[in-house]
Amino acid sequence: MPSAAGTTHRADCSPSCWPTNRPIFRNSTACWPSSPKRRIAMADRTTDWNVQQRPALMTRRYDFASYAETRQFLDDLAALSERAGYYPDLNFGKTHVNVSVAAQSQALGAIEYEFTAEVDTLAARLTH
Repeated sequence: MPSAAGTTHRADCSPSCWPTNRPIFRNSTACWPSSPKRRIAMADRTTDWNVQQRPALMTRRYDFASYAETRQFLDDLAALSERAGYYPDLNFGKTHVNVSVAAQSQALGAIEYEFTAEVDTLAARLTH
């Protein structure tokens, strides 16, 4: 899976990756951005998400013009989840979807921020 712009690629995702030495997505060599400026830029991409610290969780509501758009978003999100190995909690109606992304560790990290950026990209394709 392609990584976000500005990420560092390492075959073993070395311990110098921040905040963990885990790849962003399963089967990926993309690590959390190496510089503080790039980390801030990635975090800024999720400004429309509601972020809470306890429990560590990010939520966002997406509104669509029709059921067909909602269904397409859900199908695209399912495909992203399969690729990423990360499955958010969903609540949806005819023309909206609420997405909740919980931290896989004690705090939100690269995996969650990258996943939410990808979700935003999926929604933007349908709403613009």
